[in-house]
Amino acid sequence: MESIFFNIIGISITISFILILLLLLSSYLDERYAVKWRYYIWLILAIRLVVPVDFGLTAPPLELNFSDQEIIYPFGGNLLPQESSLERRTLERGVYTSLNEGMESINDLEDVDAGFSEKQKTTSDTITVSRLALGIYLLGIALFLLWQLGLYFSFQRATKRWYREVSDGKIREILEKVKSEMGIEKQFQIMACRKILSPMIVGLFRPTLLLPHEGYQKIDLEVILKHELVHFKRNDLWYKLLLICANALHWFNPFIYALIREANKDIEISCDEEVLKGADQLLRKRYSERILELMQGNNHQEPPVSTNFNGGKGMLKSRMRNIFDERIKKRGILSFLLILTLILVFSACRIEMGQDKWKIPIAMKTADAYGQDESGSRNSMLSDTDISLPFDLDRDGAMETTFSFLITEEAEACYLKYNGERVKTDRIKVLEGVEHGVVYSLQAANLEDGNSILFLISVDYHSMPFGSGYWEIYSWGDGGFERVDMESVEENLQLKILEPAEIESNTMNAGAAAYLYDRKKYPVDYPVAGLYFKDGFVRGAEKALDGIVYAPLSEYDVEGYQAWGQEAINKTMTGLNFVSGETVEGWIDPSRALLETEEVVFITLPNITASVKRYYQYQDGKWTSVDTYIE
Repeated sequence: MESIFFNIIGISITISFILILLLLLSSYLDERYAVKWRYYIWLILAIRLVVPVDFGLTAPPLELNFSDQEIIYPFGGNLLPQESSLERRTLERGVYTSLNEGMESINDLEDVDAGFSEKQKTTSDTITVSRLALGIYLLGIALFLLWQLGLYFSFQRATKRWYREVSDGKIREILEKVKSEMGIEKQFQIMACRKILSPMIVGLFRPTLLLPHEGYQKIDLEVILKHELVHFKRNDLWYKLLLICANALHWFNPFIYALIREANKDIEISCDEEVLKGADQLLRKRYSERILELMQGNNHQEPPVSTNFNGGKGMLKSRMRNIFDERIKKRGILSFLLILTLILVFSACRIEMGQDKWKIPIAMKTADAYGQDESGSRNSMLSDTDISLPFDLDRDGAMETTFSFLITEEAEACYLKYNGERVKTDRIKVLEGVEHGVVYSLQAANLEDGNSILFLISVDYHSMPFGSGYWEIYSWGDGGFERVDMESVEENLQLKILEPAEIESNTMNAGAAAYLYDRKKYPVDYPVAGLYFKDGFVRGAEKALDGIVYAPLSEYDVEGYQAWGQEAINKTMTGLNFVSGETVEGWIDPSRALLETEEVVFITLPNITASVKRYYQYQDGKWTSVDTYIE
């Protein structure tokens, strides 16, 4: 339902642009083209307004992307914050302080958790901005339709009891004569009603022609009846119903009200034009006099779905000018076809609310690309593999979208593929060929507030020391797949073994430091391993760039360092995964997904010194670390 709502808004914006262009060119178009051209243009635009489907073949002329937000509202109480706490950023085995404060360790970070008692808490629920907007939109439609129905039934109640059969047989004779001349065979009632001020036809399924009185001269009655029968023959009642539906769906757009007003005006003017086709100046003058008489004092709201239309002084002026304009004008077929092509070929503007459309759970699937034979034994050769993740992107309850990691072409190539109903995206080649790992996995998550989906492809080498692998990350939006740069994540952690003098002089120019050992228990000349993070640590609202953690070396490690120098210290990435922000203590947005990296730091293999876990958020094409844990 929300996707239809956003389509309607996009169509409304697009039609508004076309309408503005037509209104700006109206003087030029009126001079060159017959009014019937505009009659059909408004009809095509009205049809487009009530069809909430984008069937254009081009990219949208305008795309508006918004990040959807959740609003918390209470039940039976005042809205209270659910939690208030200081952000915490700690290392599991150490703490840090600014080097400007003398490199002193902080033993305790004060945690302040402020909550509310059970009496203060209130039951609450949430609603997204997009759903709230949809609710307001539907309420607007309901109120608009109730208003139109109220006008219709008010007119019926005020006039129907005054209906009476026309007693003058000449009126029926003239009616049948005009019907015969116009080729109309359908029978309908003709009634007199003294509560109306001008002739009109009412009723979609049982049309009734109403006359204010029976005292018309023959020549006047002929043109009056012909005017109303032109409306009937062209199905203008259904045209006006279409305009009401378009107005109801786009009640929020002032430009659509202008379109409806112009369409109603041109329905009347084109009808005048049809009635007076081939008429002389005398008949045109008499016709205009009758219109003036009928419109005098007719300031009442016209009933919906009727051929009565007032329109005020501007409408009267336009009708008079057109009645006496006998110039031959172009039919405007080519111009009409051009606008029709623009509407059919070019897509409507697109509105996106990221959280609603792209909100998906974190998902992961794995598969052994070697597979198993009929006996259950592992195959010795790679085989074609398909790892698929189905999603309900438009939140309609149906899993209409599938993202897949494929090993195809006789296990010679890897692809990432999208298959869905709304947007067709070609598959993209990944991994630069098949990686002969043991296990492949595909993970998906939102990391950008719902503006795109990130996919993590993993090749897991179980036979490697500590467990290791190879990873690629791709983002997906309406434009297709795009590879995400991982260099800042992979190169964030830098390693170096430091002598005590280098630590004191801060040769790494670190902005913050932490110790994973008690310096008092180590000799003054004892070297240590420095784990240097380019983007530093986060503590509360402050950020210390280029932070460093000092880890102790064993005696065996020191011997390796003395023998091999800096080559004694190494690291390897052992895992990348998407995780929920709830798993990161103190993270300010628990509902948001993060990228978790796990690296093993080791000195003189295989003496493992530390396991480092880092958590990153991805926003606007950049990775930013939000927390670090070292064991």
